[in-house]
Amino acid sequence: MIELKSVSKHYRLSGDVLVKAVDDLDLTIQDGEFAMIVGRSGSGKTTLLSLIGGLTRPTQGSVRVDGVDLWGLDDANQSRFRAEKIGFVFQIPSLLPTLTVLDNVKLPTMFARQHDRVGEKALGLLQMVGLSEKGHAYPSQLSVGQQKRVALARALVNGPEIVLADDSYGDPHSGTRQLCDEGANDGQRRPQRVSESVRL
Repeated sequence: MIELKSVSKHYRLSGDVLVKAVDDLDLTIQDGEFAMIVGRSGSGKTTLLSLIGGLTRPTQGSVRVDGVDLWGLDDANQSRFRAEKIGFVFQIPSLLPTLTVLDNVKLPTMFARQHDRVGEKALGLLQMVGLSEKGHAYPSQLSVGQQKRVALARALVNGPEIVLADDSYGDPHSGTRQLCDEGANDGQRRPQRVSESVRL
């Protein structure tokens, strides 16, 4: 479960302008739920996802995932918690150019200290996103759409309980919904899904 209580994130810009990206927000997302954040560009959607994922420290309030206060952890344990519990799909795939597609997908397992059947899991996810034949290719050899699908597979390789995704989550060709419903592994509980969507 994701719980935000009285969470705010304020930024101070040049000229002493205060930007309230998120202001005094209470939010609860139960296990297995799908939540979509909808709003105009600049309305704080990305900031909210970053707060939920422990990438951004709130100005005030608490962020709890599975009962754990993310900012009550030290850096090492927070990083491990994110790697084991949360999968991120960013708008820009940010694949490492010197690693093959398969190695990019396997990368998060290093941080979560998962070693069992890593190659098998990664290959299975590439197959589910329709890129099983691209495992030995490099990111520069893929289209942008293919890179996004690799990023999706990478986000799911640790079998996360939570998936945080940008508006690419709604892409019917990405395979995201199928993967999240089936889980990264057979028998795994369905992950929570929080998706950002842009409304102009």
